[in-house]
Amino acid sequence: GGPSGNLGMTTMVPNHDLQIETTISAKPLKDILTEGETAGARLIKIDVEGLEGPVVRGLLPILESCRKDLEIVLEVNGQAAPEGEKTADIVRQLTDQGFHTYEIVNDYQEDPYLEAIGTPQRPRRIHEDAEFDHEADLIFSRVDAPSL
Repeated sequence: GGPSGNLGMTTMVPNHDLQIETTISAKPLKDILTEGETAGARLIKIDVEGLEGPVVRGLLPILESCRKDLEIVLEVNGQAAPEGEKTADIVRQLTDQGFHTYEIVNDYQEDPYLEAIGTPQRPRRIHEDAEFDHEADLIFSRVDAPSL
């Protein structure tokens, strides 16, 4: 289980504040999805609490077989991974594949979620060389525009 402030949090990264409740096996998407499912995917969401680098690297080999309008949502926490990999390194792997980076405005508080229902903000384009020192939801899209 996760901390009291984030009951949905699960992680494979060793954390001294969390107890192991269960163990599951993990596989790359190419080993889980059929070729048809890969080719038909319109959106992939990655929220892996610190293991973004290995997950993105596992995704790279299937990107050519995905739809051209595929978008990837990646939640990052603004901290270097246990092995020292920075978010900017992970972002670069996707931009090297022709994706542009956008950020969903989100301060992770309850009220903004409720406000967004009435007046959502469009994801805004951010510079590919930006440093990510904060928790963020990023969208990677082949669309080249100021916002999505």
